[in-house]
Amino acid sequence: GVCSAVSLFWCVGVGPFLVATGQDPEVAALAALYLRLLVPGLFGSSLNFALQKFLQVQGITKPPLFASTITAAVHAPLNWLTIHAMGFGFRGAAIATSLNQIITPLVVLAIMNGFCGEWISLLLLPPQPESSSSSSDGDLAVPTDTTALSSSPPSVVGGHGRREPAKLSSSEAYLRCWPGWSRSGALDLRSLAAFLRLALGGIVMMMEWWASEIAILMAGVCDGAVGVSTMALYQTTNSFIFMIAVGFQVSASTRVGQHLGSHSPRSAKLAAYVAPWLTLCTSSGFGLALILGRHQIPLLFTGSADVEALELAQRVGLTYPFLSVYVILDALSTVFGGVMQGCGHQKQGGVIVLLSYFVFALPFCAFLAFPLGGRGLSMGYMGIVAGMTLGTGLQCAGNWFVVWRTDFGADADKAKNWLATTLRGTGQSESANERSLPATSNTVKYQELPRVSIKETSSVSVY
Repeated sequence: GVCSAVSLFWCVGVGPFLVATGQDPEVAALAALYLRLLVPGLFGSSLNFALQKFLQVQGITKPPLFASTITAAVHAPLNWLTIHAMGFGFRGAAIATSLNQIITPLVVLAIMNGFCGEWISLLLLPPQPESSSSSSDGDLAVPTDTTALSSSPPSVVGGHGRREPAKLSSSEAYLRCWPGWSRSGALDLRSLAAFLRLALGGIVMMMEWWASEIAILMAGVCDGAVGVSTMALYQTTNSFIFMIAVGFQVSASTRVGQHLGSHSPRSAKLAAYVAPWLTLCTSSGFGLALILGRHQIPLLFTGSADVEALELAQRVGLTYPFLSVYVILDALSTVFGGVMQGCGHQKQGGVIVLLSYFVFALPFCAFLAFPLGGRGLSMGYMGIVAGMTLGTGLQCAGNWFVVWRTDFGADADKAKNWLATTLRGTGQSESANERSLPATSNTVKYQELPRVSIKETSSVSVY
């Protein structure tokens, strides 16, 4: 439904909207055409993000990695084919992007269903780790919940880690990820309402992306095509580095969510504190690279030695000192946000995004960028870059404060109570779950560790 509404806007309303916001009519027309060609990829990208989250909360990361590796390998040749060989120009870039965004979730689904061959499914879907019947709070290992797989043969889910390819069918490979539909769960309005409350908080947390796009529109209003092109390359560099932070975010949210689901608050707290330090080290390296390469890196985007391209590269280079600070703050904020998602604190994260960007950063950007009747500073796109950097700093501080004040023990209790309530709502019981498990010494019982944190499965991304 969301994708349909967005695609309708892209096809019909985005051109008039851009013109109404003060953009150059020619730029608006080209942007509208580009977005229309991206509509198929919108649906594929949305499905891909949903599948990634579905697998990540279960600790399964190899299928999305395998699919992304395939599409990344063909992305550059496909762009060359559509842009240069077929002569589609910038339209070819949109076509190639859409094709890649459609292929990626199809490959993931094929792996989940075992259609890529048993050896690929066995390689990419993780084995069941061995676990004793008792676990300590400080244990960082996250075993697999076998309750959803009670109907599978012991060689697959018995906890011994031994694989028998000939006995693993496509459906059994899929059941490693998903136990099936639950009619009672789908009709449980209380559970759906709880899910939507977390989902809406997650959506608001993603409005940081909207703030970045609004910043580009503001640059187009104050500096025309020059501002749009400069901010576009600025955001391209930012997005490239941001993907590194996303990896740490996924790891942090998954580990924290799983440890809370297994009622291991100390392990969750350790994961929540380790991830930001790793992120700080990595993002600081990128920030230093931006400072040192501020005159060379922009030339990679222009691909030309004419005067106009060199001027564009010079303008982009002027933004890199701000960007070097921004990427560090944004990376930390992203990882703190991942911890908050794992704890089910999407609501607090959404409030922080609204205050940081829509109450402070964007109005401050307008003050720095526009004359405002003599009350503004008229800094143009540089003012927008500075304002967004300050807004990201506020978001980082707010997210850090929430994580610092988080009571992981209380969140672990909430996760346990929520899971118990969900099981009662679906007609399951703890004793029934235990009786359905294979009788092995390594079986992980339900009350010790549910495979998926309910809070984590409720953190969604909408694009």
